[in-house]
Amino acid sequence: MLTGPDPDEPGVGHLARLYVHPTSWGQGARTRLCAAALGDLTARGFPEATLWVLEENHRAHRWYERLGWVQTANRTTTYAPAGIDDVQYRLHLT
Repeated sequence: MLTGPDPDEPGVGHLARLYVHPTSWGQGARTRLCAAALGDLTARGFPEATLWVLEENHRAHRWYERLGWVQTANRTTTYAPAGIDDVQYRLHLT
């Protein structure tokens, strides 16, 4: 997991590479990692945070949305030959 300024919006925090091995799913690791990341971004004074999720990762979409993240209109192509795109989410931290 990485946190820091959003590469496109330096005044906004960014959460990247939050991965949990499937054998650890359902044990709270994802929630603890996300809480730590948001705590770090908040402590660094970021008013908002962004992240990117694979468009077809519906499980992640549902989870982030339950936490209050809102999908934006921003999208980026991750791997064009296979038609794989990421969509952006945003969360107000303050």
